Amino acid sequence: MFFEKNKPKKFTETEAFIDLLLLLTLSILALDILYIVNPFSAGFWDVKLIDIINAVAQFATSGAFIFAIFQYNKNKESERQLFLIEECRDLIERMCAVCNVYSGSDNHGLKQTSKFVAKMDGLGTNFNEIFGELTECTQKAIIRMRWQEMYFSDLRHAMEAWNIIDIIRDLGAPSEFINRVRLVYLRERKKSRSDRTDLFAEYNTIKKILEHPKVKPALMSTADITSDFLFFEIKFFSNDSLIDHLYGYFNMIDARVRAPTLTALNEYFNEDLKNLWIEQKKKQSKSRAAQRR
Repeated sequence: MFFEKNKPKKFTETEAFIDLLLLLTLSILALDILYIVNPFSAGFWDVKLIDIINAVAQFATSGAFIFAIFQYNKNKESERQLFLIEECRDLIERMCAVCNVYSGSDNHGLKQTSKFVAKMDGLGTNFNEIFGELTECTQKAIIRMRWQEMYFSDLRHAMEAWNIIDIIRDLGAPSEFINRVRLVYLRERKKSRSDRTDLFAEYNTIKKILEHPKVKPALMSTADITSDFLFFEIKFFSNDSLIDHLYGYFNMIDARVRAPTLTALNEYFNEDLKNLWIEQKKKQSKSRAAQRR
């Protein structure tokens, strides 16, 4: 399946393991018979068929017991997998519902946006924990496909609904600046959209607004964006976090394209924390590269 990773075979699933198991079985059977019937004893040739049948029966009983334990563990793992799959589906549906409520709302101010971020951050954390526990199989591939449907449809529409004017107003910018901000935004947006090849047009426009000399002083003195916004960006718009979720696609996610308003706000209000996270990721990448050598 397109969305299914190649599952590395366990040693217990290889032909070598089957051959080893068969050889071990025959060896144990032979030793069991030799234990009961010593070929070097004087009575070796007086062995009755019933003795051999008893030896085989003892081995079969032991084998059946081992197989029962193996089958029990396998069934428990299958039940666990099905439970996790069902929970992942439920979390995806809840994420879709949260996205649709936000994108369908007429209010996209700071309070509504913060509530959306908090809910998605919590659901995303739960999903990632469970998704990471799933065994790679067709069922996990289907979950991956459903998550991508949510990501490229429902979440995309929700991120497009973010309104920087409403957020700046709720951040505490003086009312006399709001109309000026709106004019700046419309002017810059018109300029940036004239170049259709500029994928970062919206992001650049919002950055200019936040850095505008009439807006920046007001925001710096009264406004704040919580770290929840940064954690939300990391979970949903970071390639490090999405490398497994987006398997099957060849494109890389850029937060400045997928979530321009969110990215610009985090760079403005959470710059130190974001830089710290980037540095940690660089160190982890170097460490993994060193281990591979």
